[in-house]
Amino acid sequence: MADTLRDSLLSACAGLAKGAASLQMMPRYIAIKTNEQMLRTSQAMILAVGAGLMDIITIINVVVEFMIDTYRSLLLCTIELAVRGTLEVVIEAVRTVCRANLVCCIWLTGRSLMESLLHSMLFEIASKLI
Repeated sequence: MADTLRDSLLSACAGLAKGAASLQMMPRYIAIKTNEQMLRTSQAMILAVGAGLMDIITIINVVVEFMIDTYRSLLLCTIELAVRGTLEVVIEAVRTVCRANLVCCIWLTGRSLMESLLHSMLFEIASKLI
């Protein structure tokens, strides 16, 4: 019976030693797993931040393109308005000059006709009197 008790006691001590060794390795195992999980979490966070930054850059790119297109359209409209306005002023000035020349030509022609009629009438009157 002493042998059995001694074997049982040695077996219990061996189990305790084995359990203590496992407990002694537990902090290292927990630290390794924690480090692996922290590494995965850090990598995932870096990838998420990178994806977010790429989305922000894409949004900024779209907004800048919209602003440039709007500015280009506004500039083209302004240039077209200036050109049309200038052409309208020039066309109206040419029309005015043409009308003035036409009126002047008609007036001069009418005056010449009146003078020649007056001269011919005076000449006829003068020739009848003489």
